Amino acid sequence: MFISKATIKKYGLGVITLLIGGTALALGILAEHERRELNELKKPPRVVERGVTFQINKFSFSVGKEEKTDPPPKEVPKYPPFLIASWSVGIFGLMLSPVPWIKDQQRGLSCSSAALCVLGLAWHYVLIAIFIAVLLMVLGSLS
Repeated sequence: MFISKATIKKYGLGVITLLIGGTALALGILAEHERRELNELKKPPRVVERGVTFQINKFSFSVGKEEKTDPPPKEVPKYPPFLIASWSVGIFGLMLSPVPWIKDQQRGLSCSSAALCVLGLAWHYVLIAIFIAVLLMVLGSLS
């Protein structure tokens, strides 16, 4: 056998919570991508005019004039499915992450799985924090 039963018993629950945290983070990233796509669907329809208009002084006439509008935007859900899935998996992972620490004294796996779950729950805030950190680093290097 590749991994012994004692190793699975000792580290199994910690690895499972780590995988749950990674899944919450991946769903959080997908939810952010889906939110951007849904925001593009909310844009109002545009009107496209086709044809040629000839105008001489006050006289004008049009050839092949046609107005075409985009279809109306689809109804956009308030909470996208990936966002709901990210929240539910992240909260489940946060509830499950202390168990390996209590049961097997696996503090490292427990803390890292809880950190991944928190990252999955607050992914957009993490992006803002990274942007601010990079901005401060660039401003610090300029002075």
